[in-house]
Amino acid sequence: MTTARLTKFERQDAKVHVRTCVISKFSREESLAYVQLQLNRNDITIYDIDRIKSGLKKDTEKWMQSLMKDRYAYVAQYKERIDECYKYEREYWRLYYANPDQPHLQRGILDSLQNVTSTLTSLYDILPEVAGGQFTDVKEHISKTTEETSPTIAATKSTAWTA
Repeated sequence: MTTARLTKFERQDAKVHVRTCVISKFSREESLAYVQLQLNRNDITIYDIDRIKSGLKKDTEKWMQSLMKDRYAYVAQYKERIDECYKYEREYWRLYYANPDQPHLQRGILDSLQNVTSTLTSLYDILPEVAGGQFTDVKEHISKTTEETSPTIAATKSTAWTA
């Protein structure tokens, strides 16, 4: 069987596109057509797609092994998700206050903030398990962090929905 000769960048793009195919539950034939279209390459074969899928599985296994080997790597990944939520929260508040004359936009922003708050609550709820019991007072940490990073949603809802 012949395989397509891909450049380094094409291989990286092909991995992204094959991952999209897997997530989208494409059949092998649909995956082939999609990757060929995205890379603008008709010489890619089903064998290439299967090889890339196999490589993605190996990459996932390596990643899982590194997380199992180094507990702090897993906790660091977890903390990145929490930090990401706070980043979104700050950006939503910035957008909220930058658009005082657009109550419909502010209402949507408040909905997004509520989703971020729910996500953060869920992340903090399971934090003691993630930290292996080393995190003693989660509620105190949550309230302290929330007070430091953002104004309360209740105070801003009243100003957003007055129009």
